[in-house]
Amino acid sequence: VLFSADAASPSYGAIVETQLLWLLGNIDFDFFGSLADAPVLLNTAYAFFWVYTSLSVFVMLNLLIAIFNSTYERVAVESEAEWLWLRLEAMLDFEVAAHAPGIDAPGFEEYYSELRERNKQRAVR
Repeated sequence: VLFSADAASPSYGAIVETQLLWLLGNIDFDFFGSLADAPVLLNTAYAFFWVYTSLSVFVMLNLLIAIFNSTYERVAVESEAEWLWLRLEAMLDFEVAAHAPGIDAPGFEEYYSELRERNKQRAVR
């Protein structure tokens, strides 16, 4: 089928397009119709088809797992810095709100006195 000199054989572009459609799940077994008169070639073509499809799915799943793994590692590395940044933003918002004119923040001094009491009880790496 692939290297036949017959005029009815599909072109290289048609073969590549068919393989891409196989990866997407659009399997047209009529593509193997030209091999109906040679059962050995037909069985070989079906065997190659299933090997190709299985390996392609396996490779695509491994690529997906690798993408998830790299994203997880990136998030895990940056998680502590992100948490500290968000905590800093919250504290700055709290301080700005406490010192804004006309706004009474009754818990401001209690919060900082509790922080002073707990100083160095927990450490961040």
